[in-house]
Amino acid sequence: MAPLEAAVRSIMGHAGVPATFWGYACVYAAYCMANSPDKRSAEDGKVPHERFYGEPNRHYQAVPFGCQAHFLREKHEIEKFQAQTSPGVVLGHAQLGALTLLDLAAYKVDGSVHLVTSRDVRVAPDIFPFRELDT
Repeated sequence: MAPLEAAVRSIMGHAGVPATFWGYACVYAAYCMANSPDKRSAEDGKVPHERFYGEPNRHYQAVPFGCQAHFLREKHEIEKFQAQTSPGVVLGHAQLGALTLLDLAAYKVDGSVHLVTSRDVRVAPDIFPFRELDT
């Protein structure tokens, strides 16, 4: 089994996400591998991303795949007495330190996949909503 495939199976099994999100898990695993030490890191002290681009990834943050997060909603979506944040599930990293999230409220209501990209996120790394939905 290839290392990427093994990583994807492990990530999806740990998070308990449905198989429909395997593509996001694959991109997440590749991102983590590019920003993690490998065999050559002992020699030159650099991760693969740094060797390829010549500089470290300044926006890398270790956030567990499939964990719960709350993201700040857009101002036009919020009415006067509504909550300013919504629950989501981390599906990966976007550009410049932002995270790609599944809007959990919409998913629970009708199963629709509404993705949100936000830098205004509070992560709960120990809570995995899809594991709790299965039980």
